[in-house]
Amino acid sequence: MRRLLVAAEGLTEVNFVTQLLKPHLETRAPGQIMVRAPNLKGYRTYAGLKKFVKNLLASPGSEASVTTMIDLFRIPGDFPGLAETSHDPPALRVRRLEQHFTEDIGDCRFSSYLQLHEFEALLLADLTPLVEQHPNRRKEISELAKRLDRDFESPEHVNWLRPPSYWIKDAVPEYNKTVDGHYRLQHRTAQTARTLSSLRAMAPAPGGSGPRLTPFLHFRYYRNRFR
Repeated sequence: MRRLLVAAEGLTEVNFVTQLLKPHLETRAPGQIMVRAPNLKGYRTYAGLKKFVKNLLASPGSEASVTTMIDLFRIPGDFPGLAETSHDPPALRVRRLEQHFTEDIGDCRFSSYLQLHEFEALLLADLTPLVEQHPNRRKEISELAKRLDRDFESPEHVNWLRPPSYWIKDAVPEYNKTVDGHYRLQHRTAQTARTLSSLRAMAPAPGGSGPRLTPFLHFRYYRNRFR
C-alpha cells in the first residue's frame, strides 16, 4: 500500500487533510493508498522543516510520497529562494519557492505545496455553509461574496496584508476558526471531492510544467458547482 504523507502546518491543516482529502483519495483507490497528515506544530526554521520532511521520506514501511500544506505568510527566513523571489507577484513567488523547496529536498517522492494565504482562503471559496451556520449574517455574507467576486480573481489573490480571516470576521464577528471551519469542511466534503475529481487531469506530475492544481481556483467556479 502506498502512503501519502502531507506535512501539515498545524491542527487546522491536519483536520482538512484527514476530513476531506483522506476519505476522497482512499475511497477512490481502496486498499491502495493511505493518507496521513503529520503535524509540524508550528515549525520555526526551514532547517527544521527539511529535517521533518527527510524523516518522513526515510520512515519504514510501504513506499511514501510526501508533500506539504504550509502558509507562505509564515515561512521562515532561511527558506530557500526567499530573498530572490521577494519582488515576484505572489502567485509566481509561490511557484518559485515550491520549486526551490522541491529541488532542495532532492527526492522524486517529494513535491512541495505552499498556500498563498492562511487556511481561511479555502473557506472563502464557498461561503454558503457560513450562511447556514450564521443565518442572521446572511446580508453581510452576501455583501462579502459580491465584493470578493468583484475585486479578486480567486481566494489566493486576497490581499495578504489583510488576512482572509479578517474578511470573514468583518461579516461574521463571532466567527470561530475551529468550530466554523470544521463544520464547513464536513458539510462540503462530498461536493469538493467531486470537484477535485473533475480537475485531476489538470494536475502536473511532480516536477512537471502543467497548471498548479489547488483547492482554491476561482470563486465563481466553486459557487456554480456547489449551489
